[in-house]
Amino acid sequence: MPGSSPEPPAHLSETSKQRWREIVAENNMDAASLPILTSYLTALDRVEEARTEIARIGPLIKDRFNIVKPNPWVAIERDSTLIMHRAFRLLGFDQEPRGGSDQGKLF
Repeated sequence: MPGSSPEPPAHLSETSKQRWREIVAENNMDAASLPILTSYLTALDRVEEARTEIARIGPLIKDRFNIVKPNPWVAIERDSTLIMHRAFRLLGFDQEPRGGSDQGKLF
């Protein structure tokens, strides 16, 4: 149906699917920006997953030799946060709104 908003990718969490719908509805998103938005929200889901695991297990773990090392979820959180920040900038959400006060609104 012409003019309808694209559906969010199936792999996103329900929260990120709702954010997708809000962002697409409130911003002028072209076809080229949708994969970047997908990357942003996928990384956001991964950050939340990593934070849950870090809270459950802790930031440090012991390997099979009983040596303390960083929990792998710490690197996943860091890398996913970087992806989020880059996608945020690529989408132009770090820019001042152009036009009305609600234009360029992320959430």
